[in-house]
Amino acid sequence: MADPNKTPNPPSHHHMAWPTLVVMKRLDRPITNKEANQLVAAELGLSPEQVALRRGNTSRTVLDYRLAWSRTLLRGIGAIENVGPALWVITERGRLVTEEDVAAVSAAMLRAFVERQAQRRQQ
Repeated sequence: MADPNKTPNPPSHHHMAWPTLVVMKRLDRPITNKEANQLVAAELGLSPEQVALRRGNTSRTVLDYRLAWSRTLLRGIGAIENVGPALWVITERGRLVTEEDVAAVSAAMLRAFVERQAQRRQQ
């Protein structure tokens, strides 16, 4: 089992959104969560320890959790859609989305999150 104190975390969901879309563009067919996890991990060159790193005391991996958020981000901009349980497909809009588009949306979402956190602390 990976030692969480020595294993670097996988990238954030913001940084994995574009590689997720790249993999889906390349395949151009529906993709399962499990398949997406494997292909994105390979695309990013993640180590076996990074892939296996567990999220807290749960059975879920950090990679699975963050890629779920990456898919949520991509779904939010209309680049992918959920067509069945754990099954995703790229949309026509997704085929046109650029890395810069994804980065801009990610940055805007992150700014909004930080602002909400600051407002909660002030209350």
